[in-house]
Amino acid sequence: MDLNALPSAGEGPWLVAPWARLTAGLLLCASAAGMAVALTLPTIWYQTIGYPEEVYSILGGIRALWEDGTPVLSIVVFAFSIVLPLFKLCVAGNIAVRGTATAGSASMLRRLHAAGRWSTLDFWVVGLFVSAVQLGVTRSETRSGIHVFMLAMVAGIIATRVLAGALPDRLRAPTPTPTHRTPRPRVGLPTGPMVGRVVHLGASLCLAAAPLLMLLSIQKSILLKHDLSIASAIAQRAAGGEVWLTLGLVIFMLLIPAARALAAGVGHWSRTRPSRRACALEDELRRGSMLDVLLLALFIVASKLDDLATVELGAGAAALAGAALLGALDSALLGKRVRDEGTVEDVPR
Repeated sequence: MDLNALPSAGEGPWLVAPWARLTAGLLLCASAAGMAVALTLPTIWYQTIGYPEEVYSILGGIRALWEDGTPVLSIVVFAFSIVLPLFKLCVAGNIAVRGTATAGSASMLRRLHAAGRWSTLDFWVVGLFVSAVQLGVTRSETRSGIHVFMLAMVAGIIATRVLAGALPDRLRAPTPTPTHRTPRPRVGLPTGPMVGRVVHLGASLCLAAAPLLMLLSIQKSILLKHDLSIASAIAQRAAGGEVWLTLGLVIFMLLIPAARALAAGVGHWSRTRPSRRACALEDELRRGSMLDVLLLALFIVASKLDDLATVELGAGAAALAGAALLGALDSALLGKRVRDEGTVEDVPR
């Protein structure tokens, strides 16, 4: 598609490819149906010996957070798990049905696609909660609702990716009117390949350490104590036969972040300019990495468990925070280097 033939910002609209409309439409229908079903199904079973068992749905878990005296966390989970997916379905569905997109709707779609991973927050909250609550007198298990919910969220993320990929990479902005203002110095990220390499090394070390270190230490009494790490949570869910939750933890918390770090490393440590393919791959993997989502889920679970036992965040939580924050800075520095120096494919031959 010739970018020079695209409408300027505020003009349009332009057509969306039929294959993208059909694919996204089917995925959006599956996402909407899955979300509607998931809201009515149980997502988590919980019981303490001597007390009746409790079964929560997605809405029930949000209400429980509110009633437990954590309204802010309740609102956060509600916004990310229900409001954001519904709004994204409306925006993406409108583009898929109409078959056209304007500058405004295209920009909104890309932002929703970038934020789409946060819609999986409730899945990670449930996954960490059932892994943490294994104290002998207290047991917890996932139910079908949370798995249907995750599949619905993933279908929505793929749908917005398909639509966003069918739209132009950028719009021609109107030519600004020349002015005689004195340019102000711009304060941005530190420059230089070495800075990016140091940050990348720090992010990679935190990422390698986070799965093995303790995330949470839960203690009910002197005899009842459970230390949870990402590796132990994966092992517990696999032993319990929870295939989807196990795959989710392995793919989104281990494989995709590791692949993103590898792609960023190729860009940072190459002696020549970064490759366009490596940069594009790193950017796409960054959108799929959910370390920051897991970090927020960890704090929500710690707050919830504080009513049941003594909870202490471990070194794994610090390593996870480092991997998430330094990973974001790593991506930003690589993007800045690409903008400043270009890529191998941009160099005239």
